[in-house]
Amino acid sequence: MFHFPTAEKYGLIWAFNGATPLFELPDFPYPEDELAIRVEAFEGVLPVDPWVLCCNTPDMQHIKALHGVTFDQEDPDEDIEWTAHSMLYDFKGRHANGEPIEYRIGIYGTSIFYQSSIFDGRWFGFLAPFGPPRPGRTTTYMIVVARKSDSDTASTEAFLQFAMQLEKKVVGEDVPIMQTIHFQPGTLTKSDKALGKFFQYLRDYPRAHPSAEFIT
Repeated sequence: MFHFPTAEKYGLIWAFNGATPLFELPDFPYPEDELAIRVEAFEGVLPVDPWVLCCNTPDMQHIKALHGVTFDQEDPDEDIEWTAHSMLYDFKGRHANGEPIEYRIGIYGTSIFYQSSIFDGRWFGFLAPFGPPRPGRTTTYMIVVARKSDSDTASTEAFLQFAMQLEKKVVGEDVPIMQTIHFQPGTLTKSDKALGKFFQYLRDYPRAHPSAEFIT
């Protein structure tokens, strides 16, 4: 059998689709041993490939229109940090109910969403790895982390639960769109500058099927 490279981090075992990983798994601003972690699988399988879900992150108009987030600045199209295997950007604004937020969000590879957040004055991290159970389908996992409190474990657990429910709500808002979404060349607008660049990132991304010869 082919042995995929694996790593254990943030409560999950990760596998890289290739002989050698092209990038490290993302880190949060605090060491893992200082974090409380909660992991859940989002119920249901979405009828799209993982990269389609990842397109939500550079689609800033979707973030504002669908999720009710407002930016305190212009769209940070020119401030996105691009590498061959990731994209990340920062913004400040307000969440749907008016809570002040400072977010650093991005995509690693073509199947990992990353978020480091200050939500209403308190930090939490969120990762959503997207797994392809078969072509054209995606299973979503959800990882929320928060800094441990030595004096109040119950408060930390309650905040983890709050953060998980917040992210489930966001993902739940995406689910109806993911049932029928299709991208078509020539239909982007000037406000989709970051999304258009992400499409090129996807086209340039290396393909791999290292276990092909082991499949009969």
